[in-house]
Amino acid sequence: LKRVEIVIKTIHALSKRYPLRLLIVGDGPEKNKLEELAGQDRNQSIFFLGARDDVPRWLSLSDIFIQYSSTEGLSRSILEAIALGLPAIVSDVGGNREIVLNKENGFVVPPSDEQALMNALETLIQDDTMRKRFGVRSREQAQSQFSRESNNQLYLNLYEKLVG
Repeated sequence: LKRVEIVIKTIHALSKRYPLRLLIVGDGPEKNKLEELAGQDRNQSIFFLGARDDVPRWLSLSDIFIQYSSTEGLSRSILEAIALGLPAIVSDVGGNREIVLNKENGFVVPPSDEQALMNALETLIQDDTMRKRFGVRSREQAQSQFSRESNNQLYLNLYEKLVG
């Protein structure tokens, strides 16, 4: 579902040209297989942090957020990342395109196009100005569309429309 193995392969390929670190937060039945896939990159460029209750802390240490799932609803992890001002690269499934606006606060890539994932990541690695602009836009998107205040206002508007 989360297709972390594809992200690991992408980081492995790009880490030959760029000094990258991948932080993988979470646990699950695939962890041992993923650690094996990471191989010699494990604890050098790929770090498995396990289940955490301090995810915002780790996100705040990051420059880019990636979620390359094959299926998704409205992802809390993407919402947390954009709220902290991270540009995001996400697969075009479920509600991802509602959170990440392609080429505004990140990239929305086809779920079956691993090269598009690699190209999007390489673009953000190379273009510091774009990465920062996408980060600012991510925070704005989170505030305007997904904050408690904006959702409360949407409900109030809906109730007023229904009543009045």
